[in-house]
Amino acid sequence: MKVTILGAGCCQYETDYAPSSHHIQAGNTSVLLDAGPGVTGRLLQNNIDPHDLDVVLVSHEHVDHSAGLADLFQAIFVRTRFHADLPRARRADKPLTIVGFKGVQNYVNIAAQWALIEEDSLKLNVVELGQGDVWQTSEVGNDLRVEAFQVPHTPTSIGFRVETEGKAIGYTGDTETAPVLDDIMRDADLVIANTAMPPSDDPEVKRLDPKMAAQHAAQAGTKRLALVHFYPELVEAIDKIEGWVRESYQGELVIGKDNTTLEV
Repeated sequence: MKVTILGAGCCQYETDYAPSSHHIQAGNTSVLLDAGPGVTGRLLQNNIDPHDLDVVLVSHEHVDHSAGLADLFQAIFVRTRFHADLPRARRADKPLTIVGFKGVQNYVNIAAQWALIEEDSLKLNVVELGQGDVWQTSEVGNDLRVEAFQVPHTPTSIGFRVETEGKAIGYTGDTETAPVLDDIMRDADLVIANTAMPPSDDPEVKRLDPKMAAQHAAQAGTKRLALVHFYPELVEAIDKIEGWVRESYQGELVIGKDNTTLEV
């Protein structure tokens, strides 16, 4: 299985730190994990064909996690509808499943309208999940199981635990520190944790940071921890991240950067 960090940044663009999106390739199964702006181009930069996507997981509605849906839909629709004889055209009968937070259907509808998708030209299946909900399928190549965990960010924000090929990948989405993160990370082969800012001495600051993520990973027995979603302040402190993490977590650490591919 391959996991590619497509965008290790946030809404504040920095060189090598584009908005949130990641990709999981498990056999013939192609899964996008959040769809930040420009995700279609970043897929192609990493030799990942957007027309092969089976599932898109969306953690919450913020622009840096969802705005790429529109350009993704349009790229697939235009190639399939008007240029089906060209390479990489998607089969018109191949559905794209969007699995996301409660209310994601509204955002999919808006993105589809913005992308000018014509009826029957791109079949979109939408699944909405809340705390503890599970979606699983064997119709996308590999058996795929996705469990949702409500995390403290927006009222409907969720993190994911993705299981396939006997491996487990956790994704926190944007979140504060909370006990639910231990459930997402429990014995996972890889966790992608959204750590926005450097650690703070202010006890009122609860937004997940590298030190907090490391503590959760250590408690949960996470095998490998990848940190992403860096704000400029954390990019400036990049050389300090490993020191913060090693105070509690001794497993394999990946300090995220755009276009990084991991074998899981």
